[in-house]
Amino acid sequence: MKKLLFTFLLSSISLFAQEKLVVEYQFNYDFDTSKITDKKTLDFYKATNENISFFELITKKNESYFGRIEKIDNNQKTSSNIGLIGGPAGNIYTNIEDKYSLFSIDFNGKNLIVKDTIKSLDWVLSKDKAKILGYEVRKAMYQKDKFIVEAWYAPELVFKNGPSKYYGLPGIILKIVETIKSDKGDQKQIYTAISVRLDDKAKIEKPTKGQLITQKEFEQIIDEMNNKFKKMQSEKIDKKID
Repeated sequence: MKKLLFTFLLSSISLFAQEKLVVEYQFNYDFDTSKITDKKTLDFYKATNENISFFELITKKNESYFGRIEKIDNNQKTSSNIGLIGGPAGNIYTNIEDKYSLFSIDFNGKNLIVKDTIKSLDWVLSKDKAKILGYEVRKAMYQKDKFIVEAWYAPELVFKNGPSKYYGLPGIILKIVETIKSDKGDQKQIYTAISVRLDDKAKIEKPTKGQLITQKEFEQIIDEMNNKFKKMQSEKIDKKID
């Protein structure tokens, strides 16, 4: 009888590991506005804090797909602004076994696929526990200088993935809080799971349409764009002075 029960448990775990888990996350910013004196910045931060977006993680044992889903919350305010207020852009395919990610994004009218190597953060596991969607979750922390990541993972759900680029904990990550410490107030990005389900029909999409570039090349494109913007701003200021 014990042998039969043990065999059943092993087959159940094996079956569960082959399933695809779908986690839906609510995303929001939480910017500290207590030290902001500029009205435009204050209004922008307040509007950003009030905006909510939604993302979906589809994962199996060694690969996952993470991207935005279109869903309107009753409390969500509509906005035509692009950037922070709308939440992170782009979709991410991650292959844990081969240790790489593909970040797909429409950037300045071009479809780009940014390939990068991945490695798990040096998580520090904590004894702190909580409940999310009825699952017991445990806390893990990562910190580098003024950047802090707080993760809550569910050991009961034996997938090592999580929202955005986060993975590597002994259980699916159901909540992430990213914090950038600043003298002008902490800036937070928060992913919180709002539903979890098994769905073997869910598709893990590996991006193929677009220009394949490296992470370094993408960073160079961003730097060039920022430099052009700074130059334009400088020229505007010079014209006003003249």
